[in-house]
Amino acid sequence: MAAYFGEVREIPSRAVDDDEEVDVELPTVYFDLPEFSDITQLPSYDTVICATGLAPTVFLESYLISKEHRILGYIKLNPVSTPEAEFLGLDYRRQSHVVGKLCFDEANRTLVCVSEKEVPNESAAEIAQYFVELSGSKTLECLVITSLPISHYKTAKTSELRLPILRQLKTVLEGQVGDIATLETPNTLSGLGAALLTECEVRGLKACLIVQYYDTIDSDTVSKLEPCLGIERLKKLAKRPVEQGRHNIQQLLRQSKIDRGNMYF
Repeated sequence: MAAYFGEVREIPSRAVDDDEEVDVELPTVYFDLPEFSDITQLPSYDTVICATGLAPTVFLESYLISKEHRILGYIKLNPVSTPEAEFLGLDYRRQSHVVGKLCFDEANRTLVCVSEKEVPNESAAEIAQYFVELSGSKTLECLVITSLPISHYKTAKTSELRLPILRQLKTVLEGQVGDIATLETPNTLSGLGAALLTECEVRGLKACLIVQYYDTIDSDTVSKLEPCLGIERLKKLAKRPVEQGRHNIQQLLRQSKIDRGNMYF
C-alpha cells in the first residue's frame, strides 16, 4: 500500500481570480445629429420602422429607403479603452464607428432606423425609450425586423425546417401580422428589437417584431423577408417594384462585404 508523506499546499494560480475586481468599460452609444443641437429637436413621427442585423438592413435599403428620405443622423459607439492598451502602456482608444442610421419619411411621418451592427444590450433599452418618447405621438406604431443565426432557434422539428424561417412577436394591442407564425417558447430575443417591443407593450402601443433565422446571408436570404412588405406599415412606404428591390440586394451585399474587409463573395 502506497503512502504519501508531505504537506498539501495551495499553489497560486496565474488565472484571473473570480473575486478580483476588473474595471471593464462597457460600450455606450450616442446620437450624432449634424442638423440638430439636441435630440429633442427631431421631427415628430407616428411610426417607427427599425431593422437590426445585416439581412434586415439590406432589405430596407433595397426595397424602402431612397434618396427622398431625409437622413437625420447616426447612432455611434463611443470610443472604448482596451485592457490590452493599458497593459502595454499605450494611450490607445478604439475609434468610434456607426452602429445605425436614422432616416425620416416626411410624407408618412415615419422614422426609419437601420442598424447593420447590433446596438449594445447596455444601451438598447435607452434607445428604445428615446424612439417612443420623442415621437410626440400617443398612437405610435412600431415594426422591427431582426435576424439571428439558426443556431439560436430552439425547436424539436429540425428536420422539417426550410431555411430561412420567419417568426413574429407582437404586443397585446397589435392585430394580425400577415401569415407569419408566432415565435414559439422557449425562444427568446434580446437587443434593440426586444427593447422596443417591451417599451411599446408597457406603454400600450401597437408593435410587432419579425425575426428571421438563417444559415447563410445571401441575396436569397434577404429576399425571403418579402412577406414583411405585406405588413401595412411597410406597404405604405415601399415605393420600389419588387424586381428593382431584388436587383438592389446584390449590390448592397457586395458593398457590405467590402466594407467589412471580406473580399471573398
